[in-house]
Amino acid sequence: MQTVRAMLVDDEPLVLENLKYLMRNFPQVEIIYENTDSRQVLRDVSRWENADVAVMDINMPELSGIELSREIFRVNPSIRIIFLTAYEEYVMDAMESNIIDYILKPITVKRMQRTMDKLERVLSEERKRRAAAVRGEEGGDSRWFNAFRDNQYHRIDWKDGCYITVEGREIALYTKDGRYLLRHSLGDWEALLSENGWFRCHRAFLINPQHIKAVSTMVNSTMSIRMDGAAEEIPVSRSYSNEFRKRMGL
Repeated sequence: MQTVRAMLVDDEPLVLENLKYLMRNFPQVEIIYENTDSRQVLRDVSRWENADVAVMDINMPELSGIELSREIFRVNPSIRIIFLTAYEEYVMDAMESNIIDYILKPITVKRMQRTMDKLERVLSEERKRRAAAVRGEEGGDSRWFNAFRDNQYHRIDWKDGCYITVEGREIALYTKDGRYLLRHSLGDWEALLSENGWFRCHRAFLINPQHIKAVSTMVNSTMSIRMDGAAEEIPVSRSYSNEFRKRMGL
């Protein structure tokens, strides 16, 4: 089951807390950001720019959900939006904005399940498209990274890659031989490599489990990993921990 990274925005704190509680019914969802202030969301770009979906109220003061969604799309064009509203008149606006779905309040688990099923179908098709794009631009060979270091081109077998991470504006591949740079986003590589045993353990890390040396259990159900090619331990966030345990037989 692929993890869905979500951001939640509603100007009513109680509604936001209820939404977080409801999301516990969907273990594939990792809530990476939440806020009650729609304008503050725009100032917190670095905290949600990798989200797969934004679940937000339409009718918010100062900056409506529809206005906010347009700003979010400028930062993350691939993000999907689920609108929440207590007013049926907003439904048409939401549909005209090419949003994945809208839900009338009060929200039920059954109604959210329909929306999540639709979201997962859409994300699955998107991942297939991204994986195909990476294959095409990497020469169609599904076994090699086209990597760069010191202005030189290197072909590296996937099995020799230890992990891929986001470092500022760069995507770095680490092997036992050191650091290389890759084209494409971490999400693009996740779409391709997850089909071949690699695992997204954190929003900033994609790992090759074949190169794990040790796993440590931390507080709050999180874990950390010691890997070949890594000077420091790599975190496993709470939302990925259950799937990681299953994969590792822990």
